[in-house]
Amino acid sequence: DPLMYEVPLDTPIEFAHTTDTGLAMAKAATHPEIWGKVFHIGGGEECRVLYKDYVTRILDAFGIGALPEEAFGDAPFHCGYMDTGESQRLLQYQRHGFEDFVSEMRQKAPFLRVLTILFRPIVRAVLLRKSPHYRTYLQGMKSYLRPRTVKTKRLGTIKTKSTQTKTAKAKTKTATSHLSKT
Repeated sequence: DPLMYEVPLDTPIEFAHTTDTGLAMAKAATHPEIWGKVFHIGGGEECRVLYKDYVTRILDAFGIGALPEEAFGDAPFHCGYMDTGESQRLLQYQRHGFEDFVSEMRQKAPFLRVLTILFRPIVRAVLLRKSPHYRTYLQGMKSYLRPRTVKTKRLGTIKTKSTQTKTAKAKTKTATSHLSKT
């Protein structure tokens, strides 16, 4: 999902395990103190991580490895930690931490992990191609690395190393062709 690249890596997030969320919803349906109130449902202390740790650990679990920081944006994003004290007190639903989730990801698809590791360069290239921030970064690097000829008023034209190399090769080619004619 391209949205994953919009979250800055230093964003605090609170993960909530799907079974914990389902348990909270099931208990809320029959709990008398819940009606007419609004509660946050989140994973709690064991599920609070920075987005960098979250995305890196998930990609590592699949055998992809961390993506470069340049693939991610830096504009503020709507995430953070939640106050789930009251919902947890009433519903007792927080049973899984982030480490549990990462372990489950590794265990659920061992064959997929092996395939991903085998095709890792291709998988990483596809993922990075989806990042608008990484594409912008690469375009900037290409323009920065592109050889240029610099013009100044006093000195005239200053040739770059690549221009000098091309000129030297052309002179060598000309000299070689003159020698072969004689």
